[in-house]
Amino acid sequence: MDEFQGKTLHLATDVDDFPLVYELEDGTVTGLNIKIIAELALRFNFSFTTTKKSPDFLWGNCDNDSWSGLLGLVQSGQKELTINYFSMALDLKPHVHFDASIPYFWEGFGFALKMPPPQPPWKNLLSPFQIQVWMSVLLIVLVVPAFMCALYWLSFGDIMARRMRASDIYIQHLMGFLQQSVSVTPSSPGLRMANFTWWLFCLLVTLYYSSNLFAVLTVPVFPQRLSTVKDLEKSGLRLAMVYYGEFLSEALLTSGNADLEALGRRMDLIELPDADSARHYQQLLLYMKSGSHAITETFSFLQALLRRSNSSHYLLKEQIFSGPLVFFFRKGSRWRKKINSGIRRLTEAGVIQKWYKDLMENRKNEPDKTTHPSGLTLYHLQGPFLLFVLENAVAAATLVAEILSYKYSERFRQRNESNESAN
Repeated sequence: MDEFQGKTLHLATDVDDFPLVYELEDGTVTGLNIKIIAELALRFNFSFTTTKKSPDFLWGNCDNDSWSGLLGLVQSGQKELTINYFSMALDLKPHVHFDASIPYFWEGFGFALKMPPPQPPWKNLLSPFQIQVWMSVLLIVLVVPAFMCALYWLSFGDIMARRMRASDIYIQHLMGFLQQSVSVTPSSPGLRMANFTWWLFCLLVTLYYSSNLFAVLTVPVFPQRLSTVKDLEKSGLRLAMVYYGEFLSEALLTSGNADLEALGRRMDLIELPDADSARHYQQLLLYMKSGSHAITETFSFLQALLRRSNSSHYLLKEQIFSGPLVFFFRKGSRWRKKINSGIRRLTEAGVIQKWYKDLMENRKNEPDKTTHPSGLTLYHLQGPFLLFVLENAVAAATLVAEILSYKYSERFRQRNESNESAN
């Protein structure tokens, strides 16, 4: 039965809602929800119109059971339904005054933060190993050579080994970390076996270190990132969002979750006094780039916004208020049942998920920004150069101490000789 009979459905839409409803450069309105409505229009024989924005640039605010924004256009009878991002997980107030469709998609709100600056390159010399590995190696370097000294001195069958000084044995075993050979090796089979295990250990440690060192010299090492809402709340960062009548700010304050309520109290809203939403989102990105704020938006929209921003950022792994998205019809709408049946078919066939994936993949296809590989720079090699300077400073200080010690001992010797001759 043709219930629509070629009727035109007037939709209340905001065309700045990627990937659900958005406008191309040529003025064409497209998006996931537009594709859904277009497919249903073709199947059920109806046409539809869209709006760029609501007259007050909002999606919906309720005051004494009277709605503004997109929802206000539907409630007043000017439009049949609205198809932007409306989640059943945020606020149940619209369900009192409107009829909701069945869910067609599932999504929540995400958070984006400025990428913390990488650690200074001179610290890269320590980055190949975790602190536990460094402590273990240091302990072995202190203990094993001392143990080897005892073995050398107890070796009755190797006179040369027994005559070696402790400092010579210690230096000889440290040479393994520098991949240097030694001129004298013990003749005792037991000592040779002990040295073999030590040299093998040195070889493996230096191999692992040098392999990982190349990676950390060329890839920046960042501090640990925030990953959960609790981490974000403890960080003390404020929260920013462009306000277009979405219910998130109120939902945070009434969530009953201590972390979300704290974020709600630290939330700064950027008002939309005009249709230039791009300018307001640029201001939102400036908040993030300053490092004082985390920003929040619907997860898919936030991903697209950040891809266009050319900023150093990362997304929090956790989403909030993740739930089913629905269309809102005027109360008692006779079109709701038929459109629900069409949405159910598209959802069960996986068509909506396929459209969503295609839209997100198309947005990823940006000009190739890869750079040609280049050699290591002084910036990458700060660590070795600083270590070289430090080693030379220590060597110079040791030389000065040695010269002063020699002069003092020589002066002391001459004084003793003069005293003896006087006596």
